Amino acid sequence: MAGRWLSQFLRVEIWVIGALIAVLTGVFLRSMDNLVDNAGEVRAQQLKTAFLTSLRLAHTAWLAKGGSSDSVELGTLTAGSDFSPEDFQGQGGGVLRMNAQGWPVDVGDSHPVAAVMTDESCRRLYSTLLLRRSSATEAALQEKVDALAVGTVCAYQIGVQGKDFFSLLYNAESGEVRLSVQRKSADND
Repeated sequence: MAGRWLSQFLRVEIWVIGALIAVLTGVFLRSMDNLVDNAGEVRAQQLKTAFLTSLRLAHTAWLAKGGSSDSVELGTLTAGSDFSPEDFQGQGGGVLRMNAQGWPVDVGDSHPVAAVMTDESCRRLYSTLLLRRSSATEAALQEKVDALAVGTVCAYQIGVQGKDFFSLLYNAESGEVRLSVQRKSADND
């Protein structure tokens, strides 16, 4: 009698332990999914910070030149760093074109400072301002980047629609940079 009661008790105990393991597995998998989502947001935030830092560095160099120049040499932005002039080959001759407010609007001597941005000037700025690459900027530079200019704003969509992607908006009038993260909806799975 006692042996039968013990075997039934063990059977119930095994079911309870199995249910507990299933619940813990579900909680673990959900938290891992959130962790992956958060990693993408952190990478997007790092890219925004790198882009904004480069913009502010260029603006500071423009202010140091008296705030009236329409260009800043990229070499002045890296004084005291480990960059060499060769790092700027193919980067518009190492010159950032600045607007009247002191924010970059294009790259290179051959491009005049325009009142509005173009898609091409936005692309050149993106690749030039992110020259100092961290792991986040390197990964973002390898992803698909669409640049769209609307007046004095450059909109960069990084990633592929249908998957998680993010957008950077750069306003050349104010130097403001905004980040927008778009998540893949659950309906698209």
